Amino acid sequence: MKKEASPEFGISVGFDPELFILCNDENGTGLCLPKEATLGIKGFPEISAQCFKDIGLLADGVALEINTFSVAKTALQFRDLSQQALSSAKLHLEERGLQMSRDPKITVPAALRKTPAFLEVGCEPDYCVYRREMMPPLDPYSSNDRFAGGHIHISCQTDKELDPHDMAKAMDLFVGAWLCPRFDNSSRRKFIGAGRIRVKAKNYIEYRTPSNQWLFANGSVQGAMFASMMEAMTFCRDKGIAKNEKLVKETAEAINSGITYLEATKL
Repeated sequence: MKKEASPEFGISVGFDPELFILCNDENGTGLCLPKEATLGIKGFPEISAQCFKDIGLLADGVALEINTFSVAKTALQFRDLSQQALSSAKLHLEERGLQMSRDPKITVPAALRKTPAFLEVGCEPDYCVYRREMMPPLDPYSSNDRFAGGHIHISCQTDKELDPHDMAKAMDLFVGAWLCPRFDNSSRRKFIGAGRIRVKAKNYIEYRTPSNQWLFANGSVQGAMFASMMEAMTFCRDKGIAKNEKLVKETAEAINSGITYLEATKL
């Protein structure tokens, strides 16, 4: 009997980052709720005319969420898809006299704190791989601040079944460890820390630790991100997590504290 060939190792990456919308009124520039931007809703995003079927825009609480309908399998594709997503959202808002905030954090003004959008914080629980438990959505009244996530969907093509705990820890090691201290707002990590995921399918997770700041970075950063994700999944496939438990723990602590790994380990 002919032996079936193993699938070629690789990754497919998509994302659904969030952005805050700003508008100008008599009080200056302030937060605009997504309903003012004629966005779609969960499952039915508004398709961006600029990018055909690849980008969808929808309302998610007080934020705009970008959905991608294609995936990147190379660093170049990830860079192009990231920049396409950002330009699509920017054009969609500008056509309506609105603009996007580049800040991953916003304080919701008092006038908007009784709206349904303010009360929506996370559509379903996250899972923390370090605590090994589901983390319920935040109490909307626990803070007037909201944070824009830069959620990354990563699927690994391999003939091995990967443990989602290891996938998330590898993403912390190779992506979160340098991405969060450089591009993140540390106050967000008090609420959404290291190792936060949603398991989508076999060898497929949504990595929810980073903020949206990588979306505003230049193409070289996004290319480096993809290369780091490839390294992460290779490390995971080769059982690197079990061999480096101390490194994994120190990296998670560094991400949660808002400092770099070198600072955390006093190197």
